[in-house]
Amino acid sequence: MTKKNLARTIALFATLACALGAHAQGDLDILLRRVPPVVMIQFDTSGSMRQMVLPEKYRTDRGSANPEFWFHWPVNSTSTRPAVYRDVSTSPNNWEDSGTGNGTSTENYERTCQIFPSSSNSSYSQAVCMSALNPASQPSCADDDNFGSQINSGAVIKCWNVPGGCTNVPSGLTCSTTNRARRREGGTTVSQPFTTVTLPDVSYTSTSLYSPNYLFWIMNEIYKGNTPVNFIAQDRLAAAKQAVTALVNEMNVDGQDPKVKFGLARYDGVNNNGGYVVVPADLNNKTSLLAAVTTLPASGSTPLSETLVDVGRYLAGSSLLGSYTQYNRNTSGSTVTASSAPQSPVTSHCDKIFIVVVTDGLPTSDANDHHGTAFTSTIGAYVDGDGDYTDDVAAYLFDTDLRPTIDEKQNAITYTVGFSLDSPLLQHVADRGDGEYYSSSDADELAAVLSTAVTDILHRNATLTAANVPASRTLFGDGFYTAYFAPGGRRSLWPGHLQAFRVDETLTVVDAANQPAIDPLTNLFYEPRNPYWDAADTLLADFASRTIYTTKSGARAPFTTSGITASDLGVLLSEEPQYPQDPTAIDFTTAEQLADAVVNFTHGFDAFDEDEDGSTTDVREFVLGDIFHSNPLAIGPPLSYLRNETGYGPESLTNTFMYTYKHRDRVMYVGANDGMLHAFSAGSFVDPSPSVTGDEYYTAGDGRERFAYIPAAVLPKIKDLPKWDQGKIYAVDGASAAADVWIDYNMNSAKEGTDWTTVLLTPLREGGESLLALDVTDPTATAGYHGPYPRLMWEFTHSRLGQTWSKPIFTKLKIRAGLGVGDRCGIDNGDGDCVEEWVAIFGAGYWTQGDPNLLSYTNDPNSASYSTKGRGVFIVRVKDGTILGQLAQDPNSATYSKMRYAIPAEPAVLDLNFDGFADVVYIGDLGGQLWKWDLSAVGVPVSGVVPNSIWPAGVMFEAPVATTAGGVLHYHSIFQSAAAAFNDRVLTLSFASGERANLGYRGQEDPNDPNDIVGLYDDNNRFWVLKDRTPTGSGAFPVTAPAYEEPLWPATVPLSGHGQLTDMTNAASDPNATDDGYFFRVPDGEKFITNHLIFAGNVATVSYTPDEPGAAASANCYIGGKTAEWAWSLDDGAASLVDPSDGVSMVRTRVIGNGAPTDPRITVSRDSTGKIIVRITAQTSTGEVTNPDGGGLTLDPVDMIYWRQNF
Repeated sequence: MTKKNLARTIALFATLACALGAHAQGDLDILLRRVPPVVMIQFDTSGSMRQMVLPEKYRTDRGSANPEFWFHWPVNSTSTRPAVYRDVSTSPNNWEDSGTGNGTSTENYERTCQIFPSSSNSSYSQAVCMSALNPASQPSCADDDNFGSQINSGAVIKCWNVPGGCTNVPSGLTCSTTNRARRREGGTTVSQPFTTVTLPDVSYTSTSLYSPNYLFWIMNEIYKGNTPVNFIAQDRLAAAKQAVTALVNEMNVDGQDPKVKFGLARYDGVNNNGGYVVVPADLNNKTSLLAAVTTLPASGSTPLSETLVDVGRYLAGSSLLGSYTQYNRNTSGSTVTASSAPQSPVTSHCDKIFIVVVTDGLPTSDANDHHGTAFTSTIGAYVDGDGDYTDDVAAYLFDTDLRPTIDEKQNAITYTVGFSLDSPLLQHVADRGDGEYYSSSDADELAAVLSTAVTDILHRNATLTAANVPASRTLFGDGFYTAYFAPGGRRSLWPGHLQAFRVDETLTVVDAANQPAIDPLTNLFYEPRNPYWDAADTLLADFASRTIYTTKSGARAPFTTSGITASDLGVLLSEEPQYPQDPTAIDFTTAEQLADAVVNFTHGFDAFDEDEDGSTTDVREFVLGDIFHSNPLAIGPPLSYLRNETGYGPESLTNTFMYTYKHRDRVMYVGANDGMLHAFSAGSFVDPSPSVTGDEYYTAGDGRERFAYIPAAVLPKIKDLPKWDQGKIYAVDGASAAADVWIDYNMNSAKEGTDWTTVLLTPLREGGESLLALDVTDPTATAGYHGPYPRLMWEFTHSRLGQTWSKPIFTKLKIRAGLGVGDRCGIDNGDGDCVEEWVAIFGAGYWTQGDPNLLSYTNDPNSASYSTKGRGVFIVRVKDGTILGQLAQDPNSATYSKMRYAIPAEPAVLDLNFDGFADVVYIGDLGGQLWKWDLSAVGVPVSGVVPNSIWPAGVMFEAPVATTAGGVLHYHSIFQSAAAAFNDRVLTLSFASGERANLGYRGQEDPNDPNDIVGLYDDNNRFWVLKDRTPTGSGAFPVTAPAYEEPLWPATVPLSGHGQLTDMTNAASDPNATDDGYFFRVPDGEKFITNHLIFAGNVATVSYTPDEPGAAASANCYIGGKTAEWAWSLDDGAASLVDPSDGVSMVRTRVIGNGAPTDPRITVSRDSTGKIIVRITAQTSTGEVTNPDGGGLTLDPVDMIYWRQNF
């Protein structure tokens, strides 16, 4: 591993601090939440830790090219700056300069100083002489003044002829000036002012060790007539204690789950024989560990390798470390029996081991031969008596299974941190131990690098314990596509995968060998996997010939070195140190060169030579980035549900859209956090016997990339992807939507086959505040209406648009046309002069200032942090991306002043009379309000936008706001789309709450009854089923207040005028058929974070519950919670699932796997009796594909007559 650049380290430290504040429990925290790693800190307690820690200004090495640390010498023809003086450890009367020897009678002394940094450590400089001199010769300090015996405390500066004497000596230092006789060459003795400045001991009981450079700097300033600011120093020991304390407090925050099992080890310090464990590694030892840190001393030598062996003995827990015996020292360093010594903290295969070695010096008193050959494959020869065995010990600990009786290999990874030390040995130790090497020079840098080291350990721990994090998957035709990624440690870019499998006629997922791909016992993929293809592999193979586009000046542009400039990317040459380049292979001299490297990196070239092989034209370690929230979306031949539209169908007519593209290649579109929307080949049509009907099929494709597209909003992020220590970067992270829409290219209002267009609309989610619209109709098009493929249509941005979490919904609306055009709006003839407009509808997105469950929320327009972003809904014309309709917060409106919360949910867009036009939209906000927007009227645009007086909206449901402990309000946020269906001819909506942006929220239990779901605080999430008897028209927005839950705690009379929902939390079914619906609470912490389904009269969904503190790890080392499936009758809420505990009784919910779920899907098959079995299929963040073999929803034996599949 390479030594880490300090600028990147400090940047990450700041980035992490910001990120933790904004996303305390985001997706990554949950998905990567694994068993805390064991981290042993090997703390340097040698005597040199008493040296002062000084800022950069005071510690620069002296030298002839560094005048800042030389005295101010008179400028005349006979004076010059002195040569460099060496530091020696002899009597001060014998110290000499580094020049030609002792002085002669021709020497001309102007000023002379002698400096005593310390007398307490023979290995450290004790005196330094500096003098003005005649260039003809150089003096010895012995000729200047007989200073006598060395000082015994503090540090002393003694100088002749100091301007002003003690006048400019900073306060806090002791100073005196007296006239003393001074011997001059030639036998003349004169009396001159002699000034003595004494610095106190700092933060240690014995003599403190000051740097000569610091003392030089003080006297230099005084001689110039300045009064220097005295640096209030601390020694290295105090700085290291402070840094370790800050590290433990940062990682294991009081009141939160500890992230790390810290342990502490130190050097022996008495006989310099190795070291011992002061505090054993444990998850709950924070108090004792911090107390032990405060008592660590600084004395003795630096037995680096011997102590590392002792730490290894402790971790092994038995006589398995080379020829060493079992660890046998107690926490005071005494030798004890092995059984009474601290035992190994590694008790499970989930425990991953890391050692962080912190040292300010190279090994001393470290000559143990470490028993035999296992530790003697060394770098260099042992010639100094203190043999540098440390790298070999680190290699042994990494190569050896320290706990062979436990499943999997339990080895130790060693990190090194040099404190005021930059040593090749520490680099070798990290290299051999598979860790990282960091260097630091002061307290702040040490704190930063320790934080960075442990943060890197946490990422590696997630990688080691769960190599793959499933993120999304999709079904299309007979294809099953799954995406997953591996945490990338300190990289900004993480490796991703997109794999293709197939589903056979028995609904079994099969691999390329037509074998089952999923283990029915674990619901996990068999390893190693054998997919038909993996896009990660195809990009590695094709990196040099990829086609990548972006948007420049509103037009599609090639993303190449000739087409993209440094200005396009925002690249500055000053950013070069942030890139992990190999300086032996790369030398950037201009911003354009750096920009070219960024472009090449994006294509897949190892443009910064991260593998240090001297080449920048080979392929990177991986090319495809992580696919996180973006579900893969497959587009193939046209679907049949628009077959009655003019020009679209039927397939039998040669000029229709369906005929033209009936054999269109399947293409899989997916966004990734590598900054691109990708298009992969997912199958082509094959007709082996054209004369035979029924043998046609689509292949699985080869997964090769057709193109990639970088949206304009993402372009500024591209330069950060090659960097390390930037934190996780999100780019094209939203869920795309696609539809075939009609665009009147000929402007003749006639629907023609060439007008129909397949539009792909891609939001960015946390990656940005825009949507990208591409025409992907014809993968072979080079020109025409649909070319060149992909044709950029538009990119939508707006000042009120937040992070585009809301998946857009395509539909068409009725728009007033000019007189005489006629009714061209659907099958009815009552619309007057009317034309259709194809649109996309989406919420304004997520924004932290619009999330009322965050401290950053504000609804005060006068607040500096107030933002309108996210508070609204948009209707955008598909043809050009212009706004046709909009809902937005308006403080002056009784209705729209309520739009004070962000709206990241996907809208539910309904066509109530089945005429092909949208009539009403339902969408929830983060304040727990469900909005309704009536679009049934013919829209009359004013300045291009239909006013809300024609398309009115309002709140039709308000969830209660809970007051939790301390009076903090908690809102029942609606992040997901509502599902809708007619039940007994009444439109019925199903929707739920859940902390999608804070998955770790566990709720607050009622202290009087923790098991009572209906508790004191009532911040429990809900699922609501709401009836809307008048969805549109004059009665859609009654004067009375919107529907509201009937409050149960505290018991109060329902508010007059509110529609009432029946609480079914503890009821088997809804006893009141005439109410406005029902709801039920779920236990503390459980939340609904996916979309919901209504199928055959049943509601189906999945939920997620985070684990409680201290929860045990699952078999795959995951402690991130549980997924449960839910199903019940839409009509009355009666349970629809068979209880797995008895196989007979019915339940609404049951746990189906570990981790957080993806959106559920419905699969349908028949059992042996012919009964249709409906199964809820989901994949969790642990990789489990849940598709229960029994106990799913059941229907009586019927024939399926209709199935509609959208893109």
